[in-house]
Amino acid sequence: MSSSGSLTTETAFVLPVFLFAMISVMSLTEAVRFSSEMSSALCETATEYAKYAYAVRNTVGGPGDLGGRLLGIAAARTQVTGMLGEEYISQSPVEGGAGGISFLRSSVMGSDDMIDLVASYRIDPYYDFLGIMHPAVTDRARIRGFTGYDNARRGLDEPEEEELVYITEHGSVYHKSRSCRHLNFTIRSRDISQLEHERANDGSRYYPCEYCSRGIRSGMVYLTDDGNRYHTSLRCRSLSRTVREVPISQAGGRPPCRDCSR
Repeated sequence: MSSSGSLTTETAFVLPVFLFAMISVMSLTEAVRFSSEMSSALCETATEYAKYAYAVRNTVGGPGDLGGRLLGIAAARTQVTGMLGEEYISQSPVEGGAGGISFLRSSVMGSDDMIDLVASYRIDPYYDFLGIMHPAVTDRARIRGFTGYDNARRGLDEPEEEELVYITEHGSVYHKSRSCRHLNFTIRSRDISQLEHERANDGSRYYPCEYCSRGIRSGMVYLTDDGNRYHTSLRCRSLSRTVREVPISQAGGRPPCRDCSR
């Protein structure tokens, strides 16, 4: 009987201690989950603010204006707590519920164009087994706002992007459009005896190509509407047109094409 009574006494003492310890652990687990939910809400709100950063920056006053900063922080607090839900916050182990969460360390569109949302609060466990489980927690989301491109703030050593143009190996001009008709010419064949009546697009007569048609008096030749030379071989390098895209500074002093650079 004494042994049985001793076991009952020990059980009566140990079981409550074990249950209270488990409740404390569950409180900390719930606190970790709440912190994760808070971080997610802060990130989503900061990202949304970044999309409208220009408008936020110019609300009430300019960047650094006290009224503008407070208005942005108040709106951010409302949005974050709205995402979490008042009921969820009140049932969480946060000390003081929604009223116990401070956003005073936050800043919206300061001089560095950063959106810095900081939520600070204390954990109030359902049961504080050790009497010391009231840790302070800080969750934070920081992102740079998109305010557009400011050309006046370009660094002195940052090179400007050059315009890209199109050139050919033997071409005398550069082109702004890859679809320019001069880069996509059509080759047609004619008997050399018919050249007397053929004219190029600029109205000029056709002359023998200096690469492939010297001394030719008869046979088929090849013409293009944009050139004023006739060719006896389709492999003539004058008919082989490799188009390259280069910065305009590498156009070799070529003037712009009159058709595609107007």
